[in-house]
Amino acid sequence: MDASAAKSELRARAIAFRRGLSPGEVRDRGWRMWALLGNVPRYALAQGILVCASFDNEPDTCAVLERAPRVKRVYVPRAIVASRELAIHPYPTELHPSRWGVPEPLPTAPVVAPQEVRRVVDVAVLVGLAFGRGNLVRLGYGAGFFDRFLSAHPVYAIGLCYDELLVDGLPRSEWDVPMHAVVTDRRVLFRV
Repeated sequence: MDASAAKSELRARAIAFRRGLSPGEVRDRGWRMWALLGNVPRYALAQGILVCASFDNEPDTCAVLERAPRVKRVYVPRAIVASRELAIHPYPTELHPSRWGVPEPLPTAPVVAPQEVRRVVDVAVLVGLAFGRGNLVRLGYGAGFFDRFLSAHPVYAIGLCYDELLVDGLPRSEWDVPMHAVVTDRRVLFRV
């Protein structure tokens, strides 16, 4: 099986796993992830963090979006479909479902200039469908928005996923940008 087919199959399994979780499991596992996230020194020291708003039983990021602005500057991404890039917006801002259902700011919301992103964002906290246990590569939905962002803005990247979605042998394509750390509801893995 080629890498593309293997990733497609893994995406389907990850989505099915997530959809099998109850709202209580999503909330409780999300809280455990956020507690463990504090064990990542770069996150603890960060002043500006980029956080994806979660959807469809992803690890719950609402807690950090609600609490972090008290102690950190928080930013949220918005997908620019035509260029497959991300616009970065200061949070709090009103979030609306994108065409895929992902909560994100409207295009009219204040935005961080691309040349300023590296100055204001210290850490990106990115939810993924799955992550490679050894290589810490993120498996997303396949459009490459976050890989392009991390290539253009090499900030410290932390992935979030359920422990069951850490996988051995996740194929890495040449454009995949590995995380510096991955936090699950049971552990923290660091890239070596």
